[in-house]
Amino acid sequence: MMALASATVHRAPTWPPIVWLGRVSYSLYLTHTLVQLVMLHAFGRWLFAWALLIACVPLTLWVSQLAHHWVERPASSLGRRLTTAPQRRGRGPGSAAGRLSPGLDCPP
Repeated sequence: MMALASATVHRAPTWPPIVWLGRVSYSLYLTHTLVQLVMLHAFGRWLFAWALLIACVPLTLWVSQLAHHWVERPASSLGRRLTTAPQRRGRGPGSAAGRLSPGLDCPP
């Protein structure tokens, strides 16, 4: 119980490596199996399982950072732009652009 109340536990979520890991966690989730399979097929005959594991951890973190920077952030930014696009003016039923022909409104 005392450990849960300590200041170290409360500061842990603000520690930069933990913040970075939280930022790339989705990319890490998406890429870890791919990296493991590639490493297993490429080096499985020459390396022991523990050596593959040691090699996969930093490689997976690096690939996750690349995927986060080049895929996840741009896709998130695009999604945000598409969902918060401002409404165009002049497209309502009473505007000239909303009419079928000059002087006629669209039927309800």
